[in-house]
Amino acid sequence: MKKKDKYLLIIFLVISLIWTFLVYFNVFDNLDIKIYDFIISFKSDFNTYFFKIITFLCSIKFIAIMCITSILLTLIKKDKSYLLIMLVSLISSIANLIIKSIIKRDRPDKINWLITESNFSFPSGHSMMATVFYGFLAYLLYKSKINKNVKAIILIMAFILILLIGISRIYLGVHYTSDVIGGFLWGITLLILIISLTKKGKILWKH
Repeated sequence: MKKKDKYLLIIFLVISLIWTFLVYFNVFDNLDIKIYDFIISFKSDFNTYFFKIITFLCSIKFIAIMCITSILLTLIKKDKSYLLIMLVSLISSIANLIIKSIIKRDRPDKINWLITESNFSFPSGHSMMATVFYGFLAYLLYKSKINKNVKAIILIMAFILILLIGISRIYLGVHYTSDVIGGFLWGITLLILIISLTKKGKILWKH
């Protein structure tokens, strides 16, 4: 792992740990409630429909479809590098479940839920998965030989989608803002680690 990647990883790991510590001791509770109440006040049929679509783009069903697609591409094209999509998804899911089981933060009151969810609230699994999954796809496309302008558009679109997925979790009533930010932070930390290993050739296969 390059020094730059190592330092970046350490920085985000420390920030993620500090954020998790603060959430565990309820530092953000009052602010969380204020932001939560503000965002869900924008409820409308259109917004609900829009954010349900956005949140689906990082749901278990959607990621499962992407994983199955990666397996099929591996079999068809005889290229194991497509399995990275599935591997990245599994690593993110497992890491998220481990953190959730340690922190054990309750979700917001069910009365405001627009979708059904289970398990604990922190960190937001969708936010963490979106950061890792779409962030890694954006990285792979960025490293490809496509046009620079297209690369810039891809990065911007990935950033916007990840952000919208995080907001959707608050709007739909199942997460607080600190859950979403925690998901982003842990996702970035994990993404840096995965990309660093990929650069080193640990998890990137050749044809």
